[in-house]
Amino acid sequence: MEPTEEMLARIRGRYGLEPPKAREERPAPPAPLRRGSRRPPEPRAVEILPGRAVGALALGMAREELEAALARRRAAEAELDDPAAPLYPGPLGLDYGGCGGVESVRYFVTPYELYLVDYEGGRAVSIGVQRDVLARYVPTLYGVSVFETHAEELVARLKARGPCTCGGPDEELGCAYTFETLGLSLWRERAFHPKLLEDGAFAQAFRGELLEEEMRYWYFEIVSVHRPKK
Repeated sequence: MEPTEEMLARIRGRYGLEPPKAREERPAPPAPLRRGSRRPPEPRAVEILPGRAVGALALGMAREELEAALARRRAAEAELDDPAAPLYPGPLGLDYGGCGGVESVRYFVTPYELYLVDYEGGRAVSIGVQRDVLARYVPTLYGVSVFETHAEELVARLKARGPCTCGGPDEELGCAYTFETLGLSLWRERAFHPKLLEDGAFAQAFRGELLEEEMRYWYFEIVSVHRPKK
């Protein structure tokens, strides 16, 4: 029996799913933007230290110090000859609010290298990195590639190190996970797990390219470090 629109709507509502939207093409930056002559390096591993740092960006850094480090990253990117990765022509940081004395800023080093930083008293109290950085480096967490490991596997590994709070009733289908004692948070826009395919209506609704797109949510999109709670 073919699933009705009502059935499909119930499945999407049950799992918080929507048919994926087509990705927008990133526009090329306005000219003139000089490209360098060096070839892009192979992606390298950068360690995420829960409760401490994302690579060279450390909790407790003053805003000026952290922004200087990101400005050096952008300058290094400008020296690369990589037409597939246009330079980001906008400002390095864009404030996007905050509350309770916390100031939140998005940093666009390149179109695929995004950081989200919260400041309190002028110093970083939370640092997040988004999955698209895989184009340049591989963030690792306890030796595991955090954006290339299935969500439930990564959560299981981390639960061996500290308790986890999941933002949903089904831990395999959660979108937000916090490890307070580690000082670590994981996030994805919505969740995918192969067990969803056991539901015939879901399997019918997400096939071919739609299923391939949906499987992106089998991985986390943002990982953040913050001050651990004892």
